[in-house]
Amino acid sequence: MKSQPVRVIALLLVPVIAVAIASAAGWEGQVSDSWYFLVGGLSLAGIVVIVAVGRPPRAEVVGRVDERVQMQSNDSSALFLAGLIDLLALLFAVRPRPHPQVTLIISATAILWALAWIPAWMRRIGIRTSVVIDRDPATVFAFVSDFRNEAKYQPGISAVEKITDGPIGPGTQFRTRVELPNGPFEGVDEIVDYEPPYRVTSRVANALRANVGVLTCEAVPEGTPLRYSFESEISYSNALLLQGLMRWLMTMDMRSRRNAGWARLKRLLESQATGL
Repeated sequence: MKSQPVRVIALLLVPVIAVAIASAAGWEGQVSDSWYFLVGGLSLAGIVVIVAVGRPPRAEVVGRVDERVQMQSNDSSALFLAGLIDLLALLFAVRPRPHPQVTLIISATAILWALAWIPAWMRRIGIRTSVVIDRDPATVFAFVSDFRNEAKYQPGISAVEKITDGPIGPGTQFRTRVELPNGPFEGVDEIVDYEPPYRVTSRVANALRANVGVLTCEAVPEGTPLRYSFESEISYSNALLLQGLMRWLMTMDMRSRRNAGWARLKRLLESQATGL
């Protein structure tokens, strides 16, 4: 079972299977060694799944955020949460006051929650922001399409390095260091579409989830409207761990940081001290 949704849902089915077997065997509502053996065995099997499948590997670089390790840690947390829900549900199925109906309600609710976040569109996040800069489109485009300049205006970005040879264009890659609350993260931004001086499309090439960012410029009498859109998705396990319901907060934070960057960029490009 390599799929995280399959693992989670299979684990959440443990109490349902236990109640079904106990009911079919006539153990329901009785103090039975067989019943306790069944519940204990299935619970132990769930714990084995959590430990065997959910243990994250050791990070290769100390002090740096590794997305793969972080995702596997979140997968482990989601499995652990499913195990706790199983334990809660099973408590209602045993003596002295068995309530198998409550067990089934708890399990069914958890399973529906797990099923709800399987579609990628349920976990999608995105922002759209814009700023008008009083410079010509060619100047604005040349500055923002060279991602090395992001460290000058984008909050949280401490360094950007161009890691491919040749002029900027499709296939150009930049290594970006982002300072996060839980440690620095290094991503590789890759330009996938380049249409100077109006449009550049990029993605984080080493990200484990699909993502795309689009920068567009156009000429108007008031200056150059610069627009940015970004789309990605949160992981399945993160959605289970309530980030699915908190997507609007994540979106607000992303938009706030981008708008703060636009304000800095506008001051930078409109200042006579830029030297551009």
